[in-house]
Amino acid sequence: MALTWKRLEGSAVDPEMTEGISARVADPLWLLARQWQVGEFRGEDAASPVLMTGTIVSTPVSEYRVGDRPPHIVPRQDAGIPLETLAEHESVADGPAAPAIRLESGAALLRALSLARLPKGFLQTLRDAYAFTDPLEDPLDPVGVARLRLLARRSIDGAHVVTAIEDAGDDPAALPEVAALRQRTAKRAATTIRAWLDQEAAIFRAPAPDLPSAWSPRRLEYSFGLGAEFLNGKVELRAPEYPGGRLEWYHFDVDAMSSRPGGLEQVPGLQLKKLDSLPTPLQLAGMPAARWWEFEDGDVDFGDLASGPEDLARSVIAAYAMVASDDWFMLPCTLPSGSLSRVVSLKVLDDFGTWTKIESTAVNDGTVRPWRWFELQGDVGPERGLAPVLFLPPVVNAVEQGRPLESVEFRRDEMANMGWAIEHRVESGAGRPVDREAGNRPDTDAHDSDETWQYRLSTDVWDNWVPLVPVRITADSPQIVLRRGTIALGKPSDAHQAKGRILEPETIFVLNEEEIPAGGLRVTRRYQLARSADGGVHLWVGRRKRPSGGPMRRTPLRFDSLTGWRQPKALTPKSIE
Repeated sequence: MALTWKRLEGSAVDPEMTEGISARVADPLWLLARQWQVGEFRGEDAASPVLMTGTIVSTPVSEYRVGDRPPHIVPRQDAGIPLETLAEHESVADGPAAPAIRLESGAALLRALSLARLPKGFLQTLRDAYAFTDPLEDPLDPVGVARLRLLARRSIDGAHVVTAIEDAGDDPAALPEVAALRQRTAKRAATTIRAWLDQEAAIFRAPAPDLPSAWSPRRLEYSFGLGAEFLNGKVELRAPEYPGGRLEWYHFDVDAMSSRPGGLEQVPGLQLKKLDSLPTPLQLAGMPAARWWEFEDGDVDFGDLASGPEDLARSVIAAYAMVASDDWFMLPCTLPSGSLSRVVSLKVLDDFGTWTKIESTAVNDGTVRPWRWFELQGDVGPERGLAPVLFLPPVVNAVEQGRPLESVEFRRDEMANMGWAIEHRVESGAGRPVDREAGNRPDTDAHDSDETWQYRLSTDVWDNWVPLVPVRITADSPQIVLRRGTIALGKPSDAHQAKGRILEPETIFVLNEEEIPAGGLRVTRRYQLARSADGGVHLWVGRRKRPSGGPMRRTPLRFDSLTGWRQPKALTPKSIE
């Protein structure tokens, strides 16, 4: 029996792709009805901006202020270094690593003179005249001391050479050792020494030696200020709590803002900038479409943001992006770095030919305002009918940081009613970070072998734990501060002494009691390198304060303890017999 199959099959292959990429709608009237329901056909009696004009005034920061009142004032244009370098600088000439820097500087000079083919006798004369005579002793870093002693045999004291040149009228040719050479040789030696001086001066960008430090030991923060002549008055800014690391505009507050009569042209350095540009609609990544029936970018989904009740900023940004982002326009403006700026006037021309003056939101809101965007605390401009001041600090873009030269952790000890400054690392005379925790730790539970009872008044702590003892500010005040102390129970005189620069061993160290939080904090010192906008390279040593890892679990210091007693063994039937 034979079976046959007959079937007709259709072919869906079409060389044209028009139908495949078309999005046809069977009922376009439904889409029109939906657009009518949501109000897309409702007309608004409003205009669109076509031109924006404005005036912005800017003035550069002219003063750097540091110290108590009256402050030490340095002209900003004379400093020539970024603001972070100016505020965080520390002198390396008298720091812990001063011997290493002086010897390395002298070795660089001898190396340059040798490459210039100066006579060996002249180099030996310099070694005899400018030999390094300071004692090299550092029990914390014996390896570093051995290296320094080896370097001192073949090097000279670079600081001694600089002092001799300054005494000779800043002329290397006036040195007695150089003047004794022949004319051509003396000229070549003076040129080499001058190039060495310029190179050494460019390594560390340190300001004038009489400029006080902005570091506040009582608060473990930097505190400094800036000043500028601005809009018929003077504006004084203050950074009272800069912890180091990254300087931003919000670290500053307006300390004072004076006013005097006069025109804008009387303000020195004032720049008047005219703006005349087409308004640009505001755009952001993942911005919702202005119309309902439009494909949107799916990179960002503001409707899927998860935030808690305390995360108000995220909710505000999401609401702004979803509701009002397409109603805003931008007017780009480039302002100089290190300046104070203010919008004096802003007008908008619409497509109906009408000019509209835009007032400052801060002025319209009055004194009680729920939001302050990029405003400095203490700015009284809105109270006087003026727009807020915008400050662009003269800072560097990025900073390269070395490993910590010094690290100190500050902790509270609630059981002992005191504080601890734990020196984890300190800088040695060779410029190397030394681990102070590498030594032997005391046995807080030690007892004699005869198992006798022993009463211990207090246990011992490690030598790198420096006590901070509470003391009254005055005899009649209940307020207290923490003062660096010592532990002298059977310990040598140098035990529990501060070795690093953060705790200032040469002076009385006092710290405000409220500065140490429950979780503790950590302060570090390290080298920092940055390149400014003009291409200059800046190297300095700065400090930074950060929160620590959490509260102290158990203090090593315990009082009134009994040692030597052991739990007796359990009784057995054999022992009873």
